[in-house]
Amino acid sequence: MDPYSRRFTWELLRRQKAGRCIVLTTHFMDEAEVLGDRIAIMAKGQLQCCGSPLFLKKHYGVGYTLTICTTPDFDAQHMLQLLSASIPGAQPLSANGSEHAFRLPFRSSAHFADTFDMFDREQQQLGIVTYGISVTTLEEGSHAHKRTCKHADESATATFGDSSSTSARVVRIVGFVCV
Repeated sequence: MDPYSRRFTWELLRRQKAGRCIVLTTHFMDEAEVLGDRIAIMAKGQLQCCGSPLFLKKHYGVGYTLTICTTPDFDAQHMLQLLSASIPGAQPLSANGSEHAFRLPFRSSAHFADTFDMFDREQQQLGIVTYGISVTTLEEGSHAHKRTCKHADESATATFGDSSSTSARVVRIVGFVCV
């Protein structure tokens, strides 16, 4: 489907979903994230995981992406030390020319305000031109981990795990978008 038709279909589904349960299958995580109140992930014919987009983002443990546009004198190692000291679990993600990205865990969001205040105060000394933060998408999370989840949130129903496994769990499923 071309991008225009895809977006048109998304808008149609969004307008029609009030008071209904729509089951949609897709291979696109971004589509499931935009349209689904609940997302179920299937692999090899088995339900692997079910939950809200936020639950799945937290499960995949990806968090936020901090992107910093820098001057030539930016010191990435120094920045990582500063981030690690103020935001536990911060990790370098990429460095492309004057753009550096870092992964920040969901659980550390309480530390962001102090860190960003420091960025604003010491912007020139740190070699920061601009910075921004975004919530990682489910697509990025699934690519980052290349693993299937074996968990479900409290509103889901199915048996998880290998059928021969004694650790399989049973939970209940409500309306969802199936991926």
